[in-house]
Amino acid sequence: MSIVSSLPEHEHDRDRLPFTLRRLILLQAVMNTCQFIALPFLALGLSTIPDIGLAGAGVAIGTYLGVGRISPLLLGPLADRVGLWRMVCTGLAVRGACLLLVPLISNTSGAIGVAIFLGLGVAAYETGIYGVMAAQPAKYREHLLMANVQALNVGCMVGPVIGFAAVMVSFQLAFIIPAVVFVSLSLTCVLNHHTEYRCASEGTVTANIMRVLKDRQFLWMCLALVPFWALFAQLFGALPVLMARATDSDAMAGTVIFLNGFVGFCAVPLYAYLAKRLSALALSAVGCGLGAVATWFLGPWAGAAFLVLLISLFSIAETFVTTAADVTTSRFADGKSTGSYFSVLNVSIGLGSAIGAPLGMMAISGDGQVSFALVGMAGIVSLFMLLLGGKPTTAHARNVLEK
Repeated sequence: MSIVSSLPEHEHDRDRLPFTLRRLILLQAVMNTCQFIALPFLALGLSTIPDIGLAGAGVAIGTYLGVGRISPLLLGPLADRVGLWRMVCTGLAVRGACLLLVPLISNTSGAIGVAIFLGLGVAAYETGIYGVMAAQPAKYREHLLMANVQALNVGCMVGPVIGFAAVMVSFQLAFIIPAVVFVSLSLTCVLNHHTEYRCASEGTVTANIMRVLKDRQFLWMCLALVPFWALFAQLFGALPVLMARATDSDAMAGTVIFLNGFVGFCAVPLYAYLAKRLSALALSAVGCGLGAVATWFLGPWAGAAFLVLLISLFSIAETFVTTAADVTTSRFADGKSTGSYFSVLNVSIGLGSAIGAPLGMMAISGDGQVSFALVGMAGIVSLFMLLLGGKPTTAHARNVLEK
């Protein structure tokens, strides 16, 4: 079953996505596969270097995540002006070059330097690719974004498996393989001259920024989702640790990403079905509530089977919220300043993750200061903020939120 064919047909897109847009979906699937070949082993590899250790690896990973989420504030408006596809090509090239350098790192300063540029590469690529997708004609836009979620889920399933096999041969292969693929993809993208990809805004960088800052309803949505992104961070922090402890095997930590991708792949058709009956705002609220419930029951006492159930519920919640957020952001942008709009959404994800990751690790420690029940309340906070701010104040916001 292909990624796109796993989605239900709509009356206006029975001919499916054009070939050029299908290639974007394939690009996303390959990109995310490569990302999850390397990412699960990045912190582990850095921590084993004597001059870096656990502390230095933690600083490097934090730098990578922070730069990747905050720098789009500048890169988004810039991409709208100079061209979104140029950002895609640049981001792929920078990511490939940085991964080639990972096996050569020998100290903390080198690790942080590579982390900065790796984060910039991720930010440039994501700003560009989401901007291109959101700039497509409205009749394709939402179908394209849902197919994109499926492509990312495929990467979550395939990437860790290839990464594990690569490490069995040589630890460096987990970085060399995706590096070569990223550089190759960059060169291929440079040669693509399809008009659908060559998107840019007519406004200046300042005009693109101001357009987003004046969209108060969109800014409120991004702010309302910050607490939920604190739950989202558990997928890469607390949940892998809990799974490793429950199974008494570090290798089983990677099953969290695989399970998230598998359940997410199955949940997207459900989202598409419900989207015909409920607004994106309502589906976001449902996702926030499900995420809160799943988090409440997390803890060191959870066995492996119970964790699988909670991770599955958590993955459905994450799929609903992330898909609705992408779709709603594209509606707010309405084909203009798309890089700028998605950059602000990225920042909200970064802020929530920065809050949620340490809270989840504190809850694991079991010192009583923070519990997963408290962390789970973040989902309820997002739910109420979405509902309280969900009353449209303009005709455009009404079309976005009630659709």
